[in-house]
Amino acid sequence: MDVGALDDEDLKQVPVLEAGARLQQGATYVDLTDPVRAEFTATGDLIAPPNRAYVPKDKVPYQIWNRLTGKTDENPERG
Repeated sequence: MDVGALDDEDLKQVPVLEAGARLQQGATYVDLTDPVRAEFTATGDLIAPPNRAYVPKDKVPYQIWNRLTGKTDENPERG
């Protein structure tokens, strides 16, 4: 999976949910296996499926989140 211009130190700050982990309702995530990298909000009883790489927005520094989702650091308010 391509994570863009992230170095090893950046990647250490990107926690990926394990398969079977419950997503927090109302929290924002991105799936690193999705080429579009669109943010989504968890609803109901969502569980991280196998073969996906869900990253919770609230656990990632905004600069890294913006790079993961294709946003620029110049527009942090979009993050």
